[in-house]
Amino acid sequence: MKFLFRNGRKIKIILAAVITTCTLIGFIFTFREIDSFSTIRIVSIVFGVLALGLLIYSLPNEEADEKTANAKYNVGMRLLVCIFIGAIVLFCWNPEIKAIEDNTDSITASETPELGDINTPEDDSTSKESRALIAFSRGKPAYDKGDFTMAYPLLLEAAQLGLADAELYVGYCYYYGYGVQKDCAQAVFWFTNAADQGIAIAQYNAGYCYVNQIGTSKDVNRAFYYFKQAADQNDCNGLFWVGCCYEYGLGTDQDYQLALDYFTRARDLGSVDAQNRIDAIIQKM
Repeated sequence: MKFLFRNGRKIKIILAAVITTCTLIGFIFTFREIDSFSTIRIVSIVFGVLALGLLIYSLPNEEADEKTANAKYNVGMRLLVCIFIGAIVLFCWNPEIKAIEDNTDSITASETPELGDINTPEDDSTSKESRALIAFSRGKPAYDKGDFTMAYPLLLEAAQLGLADAELYVGYCYYYGYGVQKDCAQAVFWFTNAADQGIAIAQYNAGYCYVNQIGTSKDVNRAFYYFKQAADQNDCNGLFWVGCCYEYGLGTDQDYQLALDYFTRARDLGSVDAQNRIDAIIQKM
């Protein structure tokens, strides 16, 4: 302990040199982007403040022998200068840093990802799907309760994010004027979107609009296409209307036998109108 007290100023200057060197290395690692973390910046500042404090505390005072104190202070200053110069030289000639710089220079612009590539398509898709499901889970109960003012914007949000079930219900909102001004053209748009994603009821709705010229020009070919899509999923209305298309030759060749087959399948699923068409076709055959 006596040695420490006797050589207190020298120890303080050495500690100041070490801490200041750590500060310099911390800044080197920070600004050279080697393990550049915010913690290093904070530690560097703390070390710098401590080093400055110790250096000021090491200055000679009135109680100390002036010659001895000045000599020790000069030694400390020279030591700090040497360490700073050595650290700078080491930094400039450090092979690891040079290797990192060479590595960085070898990266071409084509290998550097654009900002838009940070989120992968899968991540983006998952995020959209989650937001759509959340909006739909809030909008559908409101729709079922008849609160269309609340339901419509939520269902529209989900539909715009590509959720097929939401597109179907937005179609209903426009078709009947639920929560929004009635617009059959928009209804057809959303029914068609949902139909193209495989929703059987939407496929029937789209076909019905095309064959009956609701919100769009009459297009029996597209009507038959969507009715057939719904029928292939064993939708009762789709089966009935495919039967009608074959009976009257709408969008396809007239074929009473095929019409009878589809009407029979629709009847088995509970369609009363299908039984009436079966009786009419049997009379034609």
